[in-house]
Amino acid sequence: MSFDLHKGYNFRILETDDFGRICFGCPPGVVKDFSQREESLPSKYVLPLRTFVNGTNRFDFEFILYTYLFIKPGRQKVSIFCTEDQKNRFKAIFEETLFGPNFYNLLKAEFYRFGRIHHFSSEEREYYLAFLEKLSRNKKLWHVFEGQVAKHVPDKDMHARLAEPISTLLENERWLASKKIKNIERTFAQHYARCAQLKVEMELFALAKEEDREDFLENVADFHVFDSAGVVEVKGDVDKRKKLKIRQVRPSEFEVYQNNILRCQFDILNLDRHSVPTRIERAEKPFMGVTFLGVGSGFTHKRHNSCMIAWSEGKGIMVDAFSDNDRAIVQHGISGEDVPYMFLTHIHSDHDAGFIEKILSGQRLKVLSSRIIFESFLRKIQAVTLFPAEVLENLVDFIELEPYKKVKLPGFKRTFIEFDYSFHSIPTGRFKLSYKDENGKARTIAHSGDTKYDRDLVNSWYENGHLSPERREQILGFIWDADLIMHDVGGGPIHTDFESLLHLDPALARKVVLVHHDKEPPEHPYMRSAHEGQTEILIKGQAMPVKPKVEDLKHAGLFRNTPQKELEDIIQHSQVLEYQPNDVVFAKGDVGDSFYIILDGFAEIILNKRKSIIYEKGMFFGELAISTENPRRRATVKAMSRLTLVKVPKEYYSRVKLPKITDDFYKLGNFFNSSIRPGLVASLGEGDLVQWSKNERIFDKGIRKGDVFVILSGQVQIPNEQSGESEGVFLSSGDVLGEITSQERSIQKLLHVTDMPKTSNALAASERVSAVRLKSQQLSKIFKSYPSFFGTVYQRMKKLQTVLC
Repeated sequence: MSFDLHKGYNFRILETDDFGRICFGCPPGVVKDFSQREESLPSKYVLPLRTFVNGTNRFDFEFILYTYLFIKPGRQKVSIFCTEDQKNRFKAIFEETLFGPNFYNLLKAEFYRFGRIHHFSSEEREYYLAFLEKLSRNKKLWHVFEGQVAKHVPDKDMHARLAEPISTLLENERWLASKKIKNIERTFAQHYARCAQLKVEMELFALAKEEDREDFLENVADFHVFDSAGVVEVKGDVDKRKKLKIRQVRPSEFEVYQNNILRCQFDILNLDRHSVPTRIERAEKPFMGVTFLGVGSGFTHKRHNSCMIAWSEGKGIMVDAFSDNDRAIVQHGISGEDVPYMFLTHIHSDHDAGFIEKILSGQRLKVLSSRIIFESFLRKIQAVTLFPAEVLENLVDFIELEPYKKVKLPGFKRTFIEFDYSFHSIPTGRFKLSYKDENGKARTIAHSGDTKYDRDLVNSWYENGHLSPERREQILGFIWDADLIMHDVGGGPIHTDFESLLHLDPALARKVVLVHHDKEPPEHPYMRSAHEGQTEILIKGQAMPVKPKVEDLKHAGLFRNTPQKELEDIIQHSQVLEYQPNDVVFAKGDVGDSFYIILDGFAEIILNKRKSIIYEKGMFFGELAISTENPRRRATVKAMSRLTLVKVPKEYYSRVKLPKITDDFYKLGNFFNSSIRPGLVASLGEGDLVQWSKNERIFDKGIRKGDVFVILSGQVQIPNEQSGESEGVFLSSGDVLGEITSQERSIQKLLHVTDMPKTSNALAASERVSAVRLKSQQLSKIFKSYPSFFGTVYQRMKKLQTVLC
């Protein structure tokens, strides 16, 4: 029997005669990869233990399952070979993405703000959640809602009717009554009705009732679990007596046996290399408009998944993000610093895969969405990463949007955003982004989100008593008064069919740009289909000033805490330089007399004649040659696009109090990234560089001093006293020590570091040990600023717990 191994991007295909094709790994893009090969999707998938590597998620099974459900429905099941833990995580993900949040989770998220506004204590919060659970199970209240919707009662009257039974329920909550909150019954009625309407809408699209979801998944996917030895069995397609044994020797390393004979072995541990651009065209950003990065659906291999940047005041809001999104942004000449916000429409993986990757790779995101969508995202990413949801929330700056409440965006002068829910199978957001100039003239951009826009269908469901009068008008309205309208035409049961938009009159149709194509876009005399890289302009961009501003330097992590006056002095004593593509800024071995901050454009850092990393706006380089004893340049730096730099001379840097940067910081490894971002290096500069000689005590068991150490070089010994072993474990470069404890809850509180007692001794085990020492407050600040560093600490400490406890 033949065993042929084929390579896919970050996955492998084993092709056999008797067992068919077996796919090892499920990173984003598997479905698109097979579509591009013009091959059918395999039905067998073996999952590696390590499901994310260097910020890349390998646990994205959604569209494989969706393909079997929607594209090639039939009796064949998907077979998943994984651990018991992965099986449970899959089910948690499918629960959110196939069916959406349950009613209790809807209410909990919807009422989250209410609890914060009224400052509930931890004890009151427990009472509060218990009360919300009662609301979610109260059939009488649900029947009142259903009856009011069926009678087409206006929302105002419905809320009044719901307030009556809610008032009765509140009488039993004495702790809540004692807070004397004004109009509490009406407030609860309004929020309850919103969640109930969302629940009804999800059920209209549902593949199974809430009580039947488990059985539904069992009928779609067969799970086969690795045993304690890391072995799982595959039966023959025709002859079930024939068997393969697949053994996961180490995470992502596999051996395949037939009749106890090793037939092949391979690993998918390392990420496959993707192409790196040799030149980047710097994007011309509009003052207000839209740039399309992706215009397809999760099933179209010819296009990236739907993703755009909505610009206002020259700053961008990224709407959704596909996998490998950072690379696509760079290829379009857009800097991450130009896009300070991200809008999450919903948690289907063709829309949120890039969000997950950005968090795993260490980027701190400013996320705009509703609390309901955001909490669903947190539950999903918790299943992907195993980080607790409360920890993940601390790694994101979340800005809650409520339906029909216009919000001024922080950091913008005259830009507002208004949110509403689309009509979709799970909670999904849409928005209107508006800018009003000094003369009062307003321009508006609208995005439909994934939605089922079908007037006949919506009116039919309204007549059948599923939608309130206001909700029907909201679904069919909201976006159409904008100057530029992006609309989904994904087709199928949960997306808009192109034909549903043909009724639009020419004046309105000319404003519409079609996205999320599931097939080749049709021709239309007025509506146009977006293509990748296209920019639609409402207000033209403004020329970049010749002299940098203080805000430009603030983008560089090195100067985040530098006072305004010192930044103004830096600008006064610096030069602004322009480079063209392929110009060399400096070469490896040159003597350095300055360092550089990127104002605009892209530069490549070349080590040993190989491209190492691409630097963009806000990043800095060249500082080691002027801040250490070695003045030689460590790398060659070349412009990849038109490049604008601020050049800060060494003599000025030396005589003013600027942040200290040390060579040793560059040795620090990172769990998610193979290289550290410069901003993280600068933040670590807040710590002290400490050293110990062999056998010197670092700290003693029981001491409550809150210092945490990140080892740069050498070895540290942690004796394992519980097991009686004198040697214990040895830690080395990149490991973290100081907050080691056997209690899981304290790891979850790492973001709020306290001086916990050390549970072990620690001593230097090599001739010289170097480390960065961080105080509790410094560590907490770095965790919140750099999620990747938190990931390093969390994962390494979990591993150490396993050994020591």
